[in-house]
This record gives sequence, C-alpha cells and structure tokens, in this order.
Amino acid sequence: MIVCILTGANNHFLGAQEAASSTTQPVLPDNPADTLPVFYSLVLDPAKRYPADDTLPDLLFRMYDPSRRQGAFDYGHLGNLGTAARPLAFETRSRIGFETGMHAFDLYQLKPEDLRFYRHTRTYSHAGFSRGRTQRDAASFIKLSRTFEKGLNFSLHYQTFNNLGEYRFQRVKHSAFSAGMWWPVRKNYEIFLIYAGNTNQQEDNGGITVTDMFFDSIVYNGPISVPVRFSNEAKTKHKRNNFQLSQFATIGKARNQLQVQHQLNLRSESWKFSDTNSPRDGEITAEEAFYATYLKDPRGVRHYFDLWRLDNHVTLSTLRKRKTAGEAMRISAGVRHSFISLYREPLPDSTINNLFLTGKVAIQPSEKLALIANGDFGLLANGAEYRLDGRVLFDLGKAGILEGSLLSQRRPADLVQTRLISAANPVWSLDLKKPIENSLSATYRLPKLGFKAQFNNHIVNNYIYFDQNGRPAQTDSIIQVSQLAVFQRLNIGRLRSEHSFALQQINQENIVRLPNWYAKSSVAVEGRLFKKALLANVGADIRLNGSFTPDAYQPFVGQFHLQDTIRQGVYPWIDIFTSVKIQTFRLYFRFENIAPFWNPTKNLYLTANHPQNRTTFRLGISWRFLDRNQAGADDQQDGGGTGGSSGPPPGIGRGF
Repeated sequence: MIVCILTGANNHFLGAQEAASSTTQPVLPDNPADTLPVFYSLVLDPAKRYPADDTLPDLLFRMYDPSRRQGAFDYGHLGNLGTAARPLAFETRSRIGFETGMHAFDLYQLKPEDLRFYRHTRTYSHAGFSRGRTQRDAASFIKLSRTFEKGLNFSLHYQTFNNLGEYRFQRVKHSAFSAGMWWPVRKNYEIFLIYAGNTNQQEDNGGITVTDMFFDSIVYNGPISVPVRFSNEAKTKHKRNNFQLSQFATIGKARNQLQVQHQLNLRSESWKFSDTNSPRDGEITAEEAFYATYLKDPRGVRHYFDLWRLDNHVTLSTLRKRKTAGEAMRISAGVRHSFISLYREPLPDSTINNLFLTGKVAIQPSEKLALIANGDFGLLANGAEYRLDGRVLFDLGKAGILEGSLLSQRRPADLVQTRLISAANPVWSLDLKKPIENSLSATYRLPKLGFKAQFNNHIVNNYIYFDQNGRPAQTDSIIQVSQLAVFQRLNIGRLRSEHSFALQQINQENIVRLPNWYAKSSVAVEGRLFKKALLANVGADIRLNGSFTPDAYQPFVGQFHLQDTIRQGVYPWIDIFTSVKIQTFRLYFRFENIAPFWNPTKNLYLTANHPQNRTTFRLGISWRFLDRNQAGADDQQDGGGTGGSSGPPPGIGRGF
C-alpha cells in the first residue's frame, strides 16, 4: 500500500478530489468504504493496483466540471464547460525534450498511461451523463473493462463535452476515446496495446465587450444579449492521437529477477486556428484590434501546424522481491529516443531528434518506508537538459503519513514560444534560454481524521511567459512561489463536510498573476429514506478566491497572457445541490452560482473578459455495473496472473 500511495505523489499543488492519473495525482484523506469496491491497474506499473472511484453521492460525483476537481485551487477557464483552461495555482509540469506547448485543453483529454484495466473476473461498466439548460449543454462518459479466457483484458474509456454555453459563440465540442488490451502472453511476458484519440473544438468569441454594469441595465435580457467581440468565424481545433505498445519480460522466478521493458509510442498532433477580417477604410476592426500582434495579412489570421513523433524507450531493471508481496528494491537503466517530423504552414517539413539516458532507483526496505528516484539525462543536442525526480514516504502508523518530493529539470522552450507563423507570414522567431525549474513538496496526511496538509516551493530561472501584447517574454529574475494548503473532511452525525484553504505567495506578482488565497467548502446533510434503500445528501458547495488580475486568453496561439484592464475581487460562488444513491445508481441536481440574486452587477472573471456562468441549473446521473462473466466466478481482487505474470485474473466468459 505504501508504494501505491507514493506512486500517487506529485509536484503539483493539487490535493485533488479526482485523480486524472493515479500515477501522478496525490491521494486525498480516506473516503468512507464503498459497498462495491473495484480495483484497477495502469500500464506504467501493472503489478500495482489502485482503488477505483466509489459509488457514494459525494463531492467527486457531483462536481462534473474538471476545472473544479483539481484540488485546493481550481483551474480558470473561459466561463463555459470545456473551454481552454489554466491552473490558478502555480505548477511545474514535469517534462523533458521537445514540446509544442499546447496545453489549453489538457483537462479534457485522455492519455494511454491513464487507461484503467480493472482486475476482476467480472465485467466492469460505468456510464454517466450531465446536462445543463439545453440538450446542447451536456457531458458524458462510458467505461468498460472485460477479462476474457487466459487473462486477456480489454478496457475502454470514452468521454464527450458538448456545451453551447450561455454567451454567444463559445460552443465547445470535445471527444476523447481510449481503448486497450492487456495480454499476459506467458507467465513472464505481457503486452499492452493502447490507443488514445482526442479532438477538441472551440468557438472563440474574444470575450464580452461591456462592463458588469450592463448586466443591471434595461438592455440586458440574459447572457445571450451581452455583446461579444467576434461572430462565429473564429474557431480552434486541436487533435492528438497516440498508439502505444508496452512490453514486459521477466527472467527469474525467485526473489531476484531481471526485467526488460520496452515502450513504443506513435503520436500525432495538430493545431488549427483561423479567423477572417474584413478591412474598412479609416476604421480599425475588432479583429485588427484583437490580433494586432498576429495580423500579418489583412484578410485574417491562420495558425496551423501538425507533427508526428515516434518515441522508443528501452529499460533494463534488476529487482529484488520481499518475502511478503511487493518489491524491496529496483534499479533500472535505459535509453529513450524520440523522432519528430514537424510541419508548420507554409514551411517545409523539419525533423527533431531527442535522446536521453534514463535511470531509476526504488527502495522499500519495509512497509513503513519507501524511496523512489528517477533521472533523465540528455545526450547530443539535448546535452544540457536533464530531469531529476525524487520521492520519499514514511508511514508513521497511527501518527499519519509523511511524504516528500523533489523535481529539478532543465528543458527547452516550447515550440509556440520560439517561432510563430500567421497566414504564411512570420510573427516571431526567438532564441530563448532554457528554463531551470525546481520544485519541493512536503505532505502530511492523517487519514483517520480526514486531514491533509501540503507545502510546495517552486523556484524558476529563465521563466517564460506571454506579456500584455500576447508575445513570449523571458525574465532574468528568479521566480519563487510558496504554497500551503490544508484539507479537512469532517463527519459529525448526519453532517458531511469537506474544506480546503490554500495560500500562495509569489515574489514577482507583475509577471505571475494568480490568487494569493483560495477557499473551498462543501457542507451537506446526509440521510437514508425508503427503508434505507436511498442515500441522500442536501447541501452547498462554496468557493472564494483572493483578489487578483486574471490573465487574458489569446486563441490564435492557445495561450493565456498578461493584461492590465480587469481586476477580479473576492467573489462568493455558492452552489445548492442534492444528490442521491440507490445501490450503484447516482443522481444529482445543482443550482449553481446564486450570487447574482443579491448582486446582479458582479461577475466572476477567472479569465479576463470571459465571465463565468451566471445562475444556472445542472443535473447528472451515473450508474456502475459489475457483472459476473460466468455464474459462480469469484473476484480475485488481489490481482495478478498465474506464475510470475502480473496480468489480470483469467476470465471464463464467452465474450460481450
């Protein structure tokens, strides 16, 4: 269990309510035990298992917006579910080598390493749907996992976000699909084949063009009446596809073993944004004012690139198993090579090669202590780049769990920061220094009392950001951000509550503009009805933000940038909800953001010129099934195939 928890630690400031990836997200204080426990494994370490989300009608279930499921600080998007988003807590993203820098839609995408393989002899299925004011304000997901004869396991995850939005021309349409197969070929050899495809489409209206006083005028007739900058000509389309093959071969059957791992990734990515302009003599159009930096052709702007890349990573590991279950020590060495073919309109294709040596040392001398260290060191063109990632965990028994992590890396600037082309005309070509990023994290958890405290400290040299003109800029000053968050879950009688409060101190607030504090609370009364067959919660979700100057969003480059016009004050966002559970079926009703009832002239701007939704209604359902493949088959919840394989338990069913 201690390694499972340690693998879940990360350097982000996210005491997350939902883990986007159980290998990268931290663990919350323990939830009440579910009546239908389910476990899953991930391709990055198939020998480990993790508990799946339970079927309680709790905060995780009813918080349908991914931007509000990220922990102590939310993400700030453009007001509509599914729109471009960025973290309101400063983060250091762990990475090495070439990247495009397009992360505005990461919250809504699926990755191969996040696909869950449910380790049961039963067929697992889980579906959910959420709807807003109209049929075109919806989100849904489907998860399915089935184990066949001889341990072959198939898993699928599909999700969509299709939201029209309250304001004009801000519709989003996202789809994400991931499917994979886990095949234990032999006792000492297993294969994972996974495909993940993501398509993100967004209409960009440039934001509203009026102040908050408009919302209390006689002209105001709902959000649809609010003027926006653009019509429906401005559109973004971002696509990512990934085919992944992972192989694990183990030699030796005793406590000392040798393992060879190989992972091959074939990826593609494309970005397209375009908007037209109709020049008028003697008058500056809205497009000319908004795209001043990028408008090199009077007919409009267009930003397009596509790439495909082939990643190969080979690792040789020596490991020693404990007398009880699990590994006592693992030492790994490997090499990772990436070949990238890049097309930027209208330039000819170019190629990029990344080469890194990799290493890992993992030690767990006892059930109470675990240490993991990972390293990546660049070669040839990547010679000055590196990434070091270390984690340590102490299980103090009844006194709690103490975790620590350290990330240090030197990486190149992103593609979008170094060179940009608009409608076949160059916009910028910059030679930027490589940022040096260091992050330290310490976490203390006391699961029995539902308590967690986390401290992060980030130090960045050669920090790159987008300035008020939407252009990349680099500061020679050191950026330092310190963060402290406290989480508390309380259950007193029928009262259920979850609270978090976070502080964030930034030494360069003229460059990094984020809230200095953030508070979130969820309070509900829980009870059982209809002979205790129905479990119901009625309560409120509340969030408060400290005053700050939110960034603006420039859709042409898909980046958030500084602005000096709008200042966001403290805003009390309150949602009223009720949620119910009948066995594994769940339902919620939410009445969101009631603040406009007493203050109609105030909006919440987490992104400049893009107000969050005003008072609205949302409902959602979720239903999970765990059916036996054959009557009488028992779950093998400890997982593991036969012999030395870590494959799923053998299934007996005849198929779908």
